Amino acid sequence: LRKKYGDKKVDILYSIKRKEIIKLTKKCSFCFMTSNYEYYPITIVEAMASKKAFLSTNVGIVNKLPGGIVVSKKKDLIYWLEHLTSTKLYKKLGTIGFEYANNNLTNQSQINKLLEILK
Repeated sequence: LRKKYGDKKVDILYSIKRKEIIKLTKKCSFCFMTSNYEYYPITIVEAMASKKAFLSTNVGIVNKLPGGIVVSKKKDLIYWLEHLTSTKLYKKLGTIGFEYANNNLTNQSQINKLLEILK
């Protein structure tokens, strides 16, 4: 692909040990996930908490999360991968996702919601 499209500064990693994922997420520009099935996408949530945007297939609750792009078609995945690697949009999306994660996805925010329900 690099020969055909040039160097897009994309590394595709797989079989990563759990302990390494957070370190790698903090170093990346954005998170790119192409799962076929997810309930709750921990990798995406970790990316949001690290102020990183995400590009993902439409699985689980990903389409309900702000701070990234969710696609259903391969051609859209290719378009957004190209767009995110050639612009700074991922920085703005990363900030949006981070704010949402900070306000809604922390242990304390969930405890607060439960306490409100119990009242």
